[in-house]
Amino acid sequence: MEHEVSGERERRRRRVDELRAQGTEPYKGRYNRTHNLLALIGEYSHLKAGDHGSDDVSVAGRIRAIRKHGKASFIVIDDGSSSFQLYLNVNNLESEYEKFLALD
Repeated sequence: MEHEVSGERERRRRRVDELRAQGTEPYKGRYNRTHNLLALIGEYSHLKAGDHGSDDVSVAGRIRAIRKHGKASFIVIDDGSSSFQLYLNVNNLESEYEKFLALD
């Protein structure tokens, strides 16, 4: 078990070094969130599937699950107030989707 933990820790350290070499800081010092997930759900619950709001919102939370399926992916985040599933696809994110796929 100790060997597995040590190997995983080393893999994560290498991944952080790779991200930094690409110009991405994986542990940003500050992030301004506009909503917690419970507030976001309450404020936008009137939207139907496929509808889009015009507001920019920022949320933060722990990623609980990532499911990658080629050109579409799902992420479940939890911020302590609620959990939320995000749908990402290559058509909406364009080149940023490739950056997302490189994350683990």
